[in-house]
Amino acid sequence: MNYPFNQAQTIMVIAFESYFRLNNKSNYSSRSRALIENDSLILKKLKQIIKLDSTQINQLTNILFNYGTGKHCYANARTVRGCYKPRHAIVFVDSNNSVIDFFEICFECDFYLTKNKLLENSLSKCNNQLSLIKKYFEQIGIIHWKDMENHDAILEK
Repeated sequence: MNYPFNQAQTIMVIAFESYFRLNNKSNYSSRSRALIENDSLILKKLKQIIKLDSTQINQLTNILFNYGTGKHCYANARTVRGCYKPRHAIVFVDSNNSVIDFFEICFECDFYLTKNKLLENSLSKCNNQLSLIKKYFEQIGIIHWKDMENHDAILEK
Protein backbone atom coordinates (compact mmCIF):
# COMPACT_ATOMS: atom_id res chain seq x y z
CA MET A 1 0.00 0.00 0.00
CA ASN A 2 1.26 3.49 -0.88
CA TYR A 3 2.20 6.35 1.43
CA PRO A 4 0.45 7.60 3.60
CA PHE A 5 -1.99 4.67 3.70
CA ASN A 6 0.82 2.36 4.81
CA GLN A 7 1.59 4.57 7.84
CA ALA A 8 -1.92 5.52 8.95
CA GLN A 9 -3.77 3.86 11.79
CA THR A 10 -6.96 5.77 10.93
CA ILE A 11 -8.10 7.40 7.70
CA MET A 12 -10.94 9.91 7.84
CA VAL A 13 -12.93 11.91 5.35
CA ILE A 14 -13.95 15.21 6.90
CA ALA A 15 -16.14 18.17 5.99
CA PHE A 16 -15.72 21.68 7.42
CA GLU A 17 -16.61 25.31 6.80
CA SER A 18 -14.51 27.01 4.11
CA TYR A 19 -13.06 29.61 6.48
CA PHE A 20 -11.01 26.80 8.05
CA ARG A 21 -7.90 25.20 6.60
CA LEU A 22 -6.16 22.11 7.82
CA ASN A 23 -3.05 24.15 8.44
CA ASN A 24 -2.65 27.89 8.46
CA LYS A 25 0.70 27.86 6.65
CA SER A 26 -1.04 28.07 3.28
CA ASN A 27 -0.61 31.25 1.26
CA TYR A 28 -4.15 30.99 -0.05
CA SER A 29 -5.95 32.78 2.76
CA SER A 30 -4.72 34.86 5.65
CA ARG A 31 -8.26 34.83 7.10
CA SER A 32 -8.41 31.08 7.52
CA ARG A 33 -8.29 29.27 10.85
CA ALA A 34 -6.33 26.07 11.33
CA LEU A 35 -8.02 22.74 12.01
CA ILE A 36 -4.73 21.10 12.99
CA GLU A 37 -2.82 22.21 16.07
CA ASN A 38 0.30 20.40 17.29
CA ASP A 39 -0.30 17.68 14.66
CA SER A 40 -3.78 16.96 16.11
CA LEU A 41 -7.08 17.48 14.34
CA ILE A 42 -9.51 19.72 16.24
CA LEU A 43 -12.57 17.47 15.98
CA LYS A 44 -15.10 19.87 17.54
CA LYS A 45 -14.67 22.31 14.61
CA LEU A 46 -15.60 19.74 11.97
CA LYS A 47 -19.05 19.50 10.40
CA GLN A 48 -18.70 15.82 9.53
CA ILE A 49 -16.23 12.99 10.19
CA ILE A 50 -16.30 9.56 8.58
CA LYS A 51 -13.71 7.01 9.69
CA LEU A 52 -13.09 4.69 6.78
CA ASP A 53 -13.32 0.91 7.04
CA SER A 54 -11.09 -1.44 5.02
CA THR A 55 -13.52 -1.65 2.08
CA GLN A 56 -13.82 2.15 1.89
CA ILE A 57 -10.02 2.49 2.09
CA ASN A 58 -9.60 0.07 -0.81
CA GLN A 59 -12.12 2.06 -2.88
CA LEU A 60 -10.30 5.30 -2.09
CA THR A 61 -6.84 3.97 -2.92
CA ASN A 62 -8.19 2.71 -6.22
CA ILE A 63 -9.44 6.20 -7.11
CA LEU A 64 -6.27 7.97 -5.93
CA PHE A 65 -3.60 5.67 -7.29
CA ASN A 66 -5.09 3.46 -10.00
CA TYR A 67 -7.62 5.64 -11.81
CA GLY A 68 -6.43 6.68 -15.25
CA THR A 69 -3.00 5.11 -15.08
CA GLY A 70 -3.48 3.67 -18.55
CA LYS A 71 -3.38 5.31 -21.97
CA HIS A 72 -6.59 7.26 -21.32
CA CYS A 73 -5.10 9.43 -18.60
CA TYR A 74 -4.76 13.10 -19.45
CA ALA A 75 -2.91 15.26 -16.96
CA ASN A 76 -5.15 17.46 -14.88
CA ALA A 77 -4.06 21.08 -15.13
CA ARG A 78 -3.93 22.51 -11.62
CA THR A 79 -4.27 26.26 -11.60
CA VAL A 80 -5.50 28.50 -8.83
CA ARG A 81 -8.62 30.28 -10.02
CA GLY A 82 -8.95 32.69 -7.12
CA CYS A 83 -11.44 30.48 -5.36
CA TYR A 84 -9.76 27.93 -3.10
CA LYS A 85 -12.39 27.47 -0.41
CA PRO A 86 -11.83 23.87 0.66
CA ARG A 87 -14.58 22.16 2.64
CA HIS A 88 -13.36 18.56 2.51
CA ALA A 89 -10.27 16.53 3.21
CA ILE A 90 -8.88 13.07 3.62
CA VAL A 91 -6.86 12.93 6.83
CA PHE A 92 -4.30 10.27 7.72
CA VAL A 93 -3.68 9.74 11.45
CA ASP A 94 -1.08 7.52 13.14
CA SER A 95 -1.43 5.39 16.27
CA ASN A 96 -0.64 8.44 18.47
CA ASN A 97 -3.54 10.40 16.90
CA SER A 98 -1.06 12.67 15.11
CA VAL A 99 -1.86 13.81 11.59
CA ILE A 100 0.62 12.23 9.18
CA ASP A 101 -0.74 13.84 6.06
CA PHE A 102 -3.89 15.30 4.52
CA PHE A 103 -5.46 15.85 1.14
CA GLU A 104 -7.49 19.10 1.38
CA ILE A 105 -9.89 19.70 -1.53
CA CYS A 106 -11.86 22.59 -2.99
CA PHE A 107 -14.40 21.02 -5.33
CA GLU A 108 -15.45 24.47 -6.60
CA CYS A 109 -12.15 25.20 -8.33
CA ASP A 110 -10.77 21.64 -8.47
CA PHE A 111 -7.68 22.57 -6.51
CA TYR A 112 -6.14 20.68 -3.63
CA LEU A 113 -3.28 20.86 -1.16
CA THR A 114 -1.42 18.14 0.67
CA LYS A 115 0.73 18.38 3.79
CA ASN A 116 3.52 16.34 2.25
CA LYS A 117 4.48 16.52 -1.43
CA LEU A 118 5.10 12.75 -1.33
CA LEU A 119 1.33 12.19 -1.35
CA GLU A 120 0.74 14.75 -4.10
CA ASN A 121 3.49 13.30 -6.27
CA SER A 122 2.08 9.76 -6.02
CA LEU A 123 -1.45 10.64 -7.18
CA SER A 124 -2.43 9.71 -10.73
CA LYS A 125 -3.58 13.32 -11.44
CA CYS A 126 -6.00 12.52 -14.23
CA ASN A 127 -8.90 14.60 -15.45
CA ASN A 128 -12.13 13.71 -13.70
CA GLN A 129 -10.32 12.27 -10.67
CA LEU A 130 -11.66 14.93 -8.29
CA SER A 131 -15.21 14.36 -9.55
CA LEU A 132 -14.76 10.66 -8.73
CA ILE A 133 -13.53 11.61 -5.26
CA LYS A 134 -16.61 13.81 -4.79
CA LYS A 135 -18.91 10.95 -5.83
CA TYR A 136 -17.03 8.68 -3.45
CA PHE A 137 -17.53 11.20 -0.60
CA GLU A 138 -21.26 11.28 -1.35
CA GLN A 139 -21.38 7.49 -1.49
CA ILE A 140 -19.84 7.11 1.98
CA GLY A 141 -22.22 9.66 3.48
CA ILE A 142 -20.74 13.16 3.24
CA ILE A 143 -23.67 15.60 3.19
CA HIS A 144 -21.98 18.93 4.10
CA TRP A 145 -21.23 20.83 0.87
CA LYS A 146 -22.03 24.50 1.60
CA ASP A 147 -21.09 26.98 4.31
CA MET A 148 -23.38 28.35 6.98
CA GLU A 149 -25.16 31.65 6.35
CA ASN A 150 -23.22 33.57 9.04
CA HIS A 151 -19.81 32.87 7.49
CA ASP A 152 -18.54 36.48 7.76
CA ALA A 153 -19.78 36.93 11.34
CA ILE A 154 -17.80 33.89 12.44
CA LEU A 155 -14.64 35.20 10.74
CA GLU A 156 -14.89 38.45 12.67
CA LYS A 157 -14.80 36.66 16.06
